[in-house]
Amino acid sequence: WVYVRLGDVQRAERALEVLSISDPGSSFIADGTLLRADLLLRAGAFDKALQLYLSVREQYEPMTAKVDKFLENTDVAVYYQKLSQQQMDMLDQNDQLPPIAVRWAREAEDGPAAFAVIDDINECRVLLKQSNEMVVRLTALLGAANRARAFPELKAGLEAAISLLNRIGHARLEIARGLDEQEPATLGGEIGQVRDQRRKWMGLMAQLPISQADFAAREAAGVRQWNTVSQELSVRSLEVDQLQAIVNGLRRMLREDAQQGVARDPQTVQRFTAELDANERDLKKYREQVTDLRRAIEIGRAQTGLGDKRFQDDDEAREQFRQLLAREVQLAASGQAGGDAQRYAQRVQGVLQQADAFEDKLKTARASLDAQVAKRAGELQAKIETERANLSGYQARLDAFDVEARDLVGRVAQRNFGLVRDKLRGIVLRADVGITEQAWEVREEEMDRVKNLLSEKQRQSDLLDEELKEVRDDGVDPSKADAEKK
Repeated sequence: WVYVRLGDVQRAERALEVLSISDPGSSFIADGTLLRADLLLRAGAFDKALQLYLSVREQYEPMTAKVDKFLENTDVAVYYQKLSQQQMDMLDQNDQLPPIAVRWAREAEDGPAAFAVIDDINECRVLLKQSNEMVVRLTALLGAANRARAFPELKAGLEAAISLLNRIGHARLEIARGLDEQEPATLGGEIGQVRDQRRKWMGLMAQLPISQADFAAREAAGVRQWNTVSQELSVRSLEVDQLQAIVNGLRRMLREDAQQGVARDPQTVQRFTAELDANERDLKKYREQVTDLRRAIEIGRAQTGLGDKRFQDDDEAREQFRQLLAREVQLAASGQAGGDAQRYAQRVQGVLQQADAFEDKLKTARASLDAQVAKRAGELQAKIETERANLSGYQARLDAFDVEARDLVGRVAQRNFGLVRDKLRGIVLRADVGITEQAWEVREEEMDRVKNLLSEKQRQSDLLDEELKEVRDDGVDPSKADAEKK
């Protein structure tokens, strides 16, 4: 404005351009753009001025329509509800308010205090939702077979016990391999059936984890499986976002075509709009499904680890292998597999009995650790249930505050959005006036140009007439003089 008062239009226009680039989110950006267009119009840059006027109208006219539609509600509670949903990103694309309109409403009278109530209540809702989800995950973990993960020191003890059990299993596996070398290729009767069943478990016995690296690799493999599912779900979520972008682009195309004067059949536009609305509802359902699946994946990932289905299969394999090997050694010791196998079986029977004794002690220690895990899990579950009850109380109090805030905040929002609507209408009106002034200035310039051309034409005609008159006054007929020259 200092440059404007000084009459330096060019420097004033440059200052406004710097403002629009350095602070594009400023509340003065619309007024600054219109003032810049006015200065360009004053400087005679009609095309640039028209572009700025049109850009302002195209940007703020749809905002005015959305705010007008929003203010059609007579129930003040609706304003509070929709603003809360907008802050939580729960509104459909068609019902979303322009962010600049919301920001202006926040900055208007009593807006900071009123919108702070909405922000605080929404933040509390988010925190309560996250807390409830954490309760669900913890409950799922404590109810799962791998609940020892919640107690690292007990988990370490269980890993040590399982590692020793698996080492004994590996020792039995070596004994079984030695027995295979002593037995004939074909065996009949009960020992043949027992050997066939025992050999089926040998592959799984060889994969039993015995070191910390083995346990870490198994846990990483389980997490990797869930990560693969999570990545696939992320791809599907990206596809949903891409479809939403296409829907937004089609809506924008329909809107801009109408603004640019492209004629379309109203029935066709209505049909397109209905199809876009239906697709957008489907996309909303897909997002909800993605959210539910994401939650299920998190729960599944939490239930992966020591004690899950793979470790249960290990226990079954180890026990089955133990029983089958003991029976096979007993039958071989009685001479049913030949002399070599009989001598080998008699030598390893003592080793197997010692392994059984050590394994029974380890099972007792493991059962004691499992009992401690169960006790600790019960105590933790009781605390979780207490917190679940507290969360229910917090939710009830938040709902009560929410009801109290609806009327007050809704009335403030209604008034402030009325002010925003008036401001938007003023901006659009000024843009329309600027477009009209630009057209008038262009018309006046063309009229002046036409007048100047007519004046120049009249002056040239007058000069020719004067020259013709001078020639005639000299007594020479121009037509005869031309004939004599010829």
